[in-house]
Amino acid sequence: MQKRVIPVLLAAALLILGFISVVSIHDLQGGARVINYAGVVRGATQRLVKQELNGEADDALAAKLDGILEELATGRGENGLIRLEDAEFQELIGQMKDQWAAIKAEIPAVRGGADGTGLYRLSEEYFVLADQAVCAAENYSAAQVRRAEQGLVILSGVFLLLVVIQWILRAKRPVRTAACGVLTGLAALLTVNLTGVFTGVALPVSILSIGVSAVAGIPGVTMLLLLNLML
Repeated sequence: MQKRVIPVLLAAALLILGFISVVSIHDLQGGARVINYAGVVRGATQRLVKQELNGEADDALAAKLDGILEELATGRGENGLIRLEDAEFQELIGQMKDQWAAIKAEIPAVRGGADGTGLYRLSEEYFVLADQAVCAAENYSAAQVRRAEQGLVILSGVFLLLVVIQWILRAKRPVRTAACGVLTGLAALLTVNLTGVFTGVALPVSILSIGVSAVAGIPGVTMLLLLNLML
């Protein structure tokens, strides 16, 4: 019975690992686009204000900025942006929309010959808000990356553990095989760290690394090395 259950669990773990990987990649790509477009709004608004202060109207750019701001707030629009589910970011986007409305209300007066000091002041305040929004988006994306890394490490460990269990169950001498695997894994971890002086590659010695090495053996140490290089 156990020999039948383990392959099913392996397949399930592999499917879950693949699904989470795809979802994580999609979310990270979406977050990167949000950061990029938040930066576009920051720079393009400053450009628009400079044009207006120089007597050059650019209603097309203003309309484009309207669309991007709305899409950053709702996740619906022609640029394919996602809605970043972060309270701080959304609060800043709301403030930016209010400030942008004030800027647009000031533009007709400047076009009519009024002094541009008020428009300049509004644009500077808007730039600070936009800069904070970009930072908030970057922080949110960084947290998403950390969560994705932790999830992938845990699932990879579960998958590897199931592989080891399957291997032990199939062995003629499971106790001896398990003991050899533990010793081999710990020896591999020790070897990696001893040679790290020459190779520049080492693994931090912690409960996690010792546990993975002991349970999963050489494949576990190999996984830790790959994750250490990738993350």
